[in-house]
Order: sequence, then structure tokens, then C-alpha cells
Amino acid sequence: SIWQFVWERIIIWKANHFKKHNLFMVDIANTGTDITTLPEFEQADVIHLHWINQGMLSLKDLRKILQSGKPVVWTMHDMWECTAICHHAYTCDRFKTQCMHCPFLRFPGEHDLANRVFQKKKKLLANSTIHVITVSRWLERLAKESALLKHSPIDTIPNTLSLSDFLMM
Repeated sequence: SIWQFVWERIIIWKANHFKKHNLFMVDIANTGTDITTLPEFEQADVIHLHWINQGMLSLKDLRKILQSGKPVVWTMHDMWECTAICHHAYTCDRFKTQCMHCPFLRFPGEHDLANRVFQKKKKLLANSTIHVITVSRWLERLAKESALLKHSPIDTIPNTLSLSDFLMM
């Protein structure tokens, strides 16, 4: 829903004191759709998650999925799963201990939006049985260093696209 996407952006915009500073560099998973009531979910043997951001699934929706008892596999295509709110941490390595003082926020601090989301994710993932799949060894290393995912099983299945098909001659 467009409203879910807009609502998430409004919360981030408000946290940045109504400036567009890095508005699309982060996601907070505060809105989403409860898929656990769908017949497809009921019939599934395994739940395989990929991109869940920008209003698709909230952390609350993810909790319902985990509480269903179904095995969950989550393929990481960026760093969002192992950080609080960012898709790529660049030089920031706080995700290894505890996200706060987020460089993507206009006014970072000890109790900033990143820290609040980090605490929610930490509580959600603490006793989860999510099996994490990364698409590169680099991402696997970061996931294993992450305070959020270091206790999860993590494996790598590289993307199987030929780069030569996408390079301009």
C-alpha cells in the first residue's frame, strides 16, 4: 500500500526534524502487511523472505511469521537485516555492537531512531530460528559480525547472474 510506504517516510522525516536528509537510505519497518492470514502462507512449508522494506512487512509482521512455527529463510541482498535501519553502513561499524549515533540521521544520538529500531530487532531476533542466506562472502562476513545475526545460521548462495551479460561493451 502506498500509505504504508508514505507513513514510514513520514516517521523518518520527522526523526530528521523535517529534512530529507538520507530519507531513502534507511528503513524502519514500522508498517506492513500481515501475510500470516493468507492461504498461501497457511499452505507454505517454508517461508522465504527477501526484501521486506518500504511498507511490505513490519517488524510486528515479522514477529507473527516467526511465531507461526514455520521454518524461515531470509536472503540478504543488502545490510539491512544486520543493521538497525541502513541498507549499507559504509564506514560505520556500530552494527557489530549496538546501533546508535547513526550517521544517516540528521541529529544522531544515544537514543536516536536507529537505536530504538535496533532494540526492537534485537528483541525480535534474540530467540528466532531464522536461517540467513547471503548473496556474497562479503555480506556473509558482515552478517556474522553483526550483533543482531551473529547467533543465526548463516550461509552464502551467490547470485548466479553473469556479470558479462550486464557490462556495456
